[in-house]
Order: sequence, then C-alpha cells, then structure tokens
Amino acid sequence: DESAASSSAGGPPPIVFYPDGSTSDASVLLTNERCFVQVALRGLTGMVRVSELISSEELSGLGGITP
Repeated sequence: DESAASSSAGGPPPIVFYPDGSTSDASVLLTNERCFVQVALRGLTGMVRVSELISSEELSGLGGITP
C-alpha cells in the first residue's frame, strides 16, 4: 500500500476514508511562492473548512509552523 509506505518513510499520515462515508480528521496546507491556504477536514461530519489566504509572515506566527 503506497500510503502506508509514505507514512512509514516519514511522510505525512494518510487521510483514511471508511466504507460508511466517515474519514479521519485532516489538515492540508496548500502553498505557492507567496501565500498559503489551509484546508481542514472534520472526519466525523465530512465538513471542510478553507482558511483565508495566509502570508509567510502570518504563517510563521501560527504556532511555529514554517513553510
């Protein structure tokens, strides 16, 4: 399984989708040269939340996250 290999090789944990339609909670940071967008998935409900555009400076102020 490719996702298990990625996780064991130090990659990000997989987002798991179950047959009943539920999934695990997940957060993905999408980036380009200037800004970032965070997409958060709530596994229990399937709701997705997308952040406003975040600059590099704002991102570094969010709990020590670095691009």
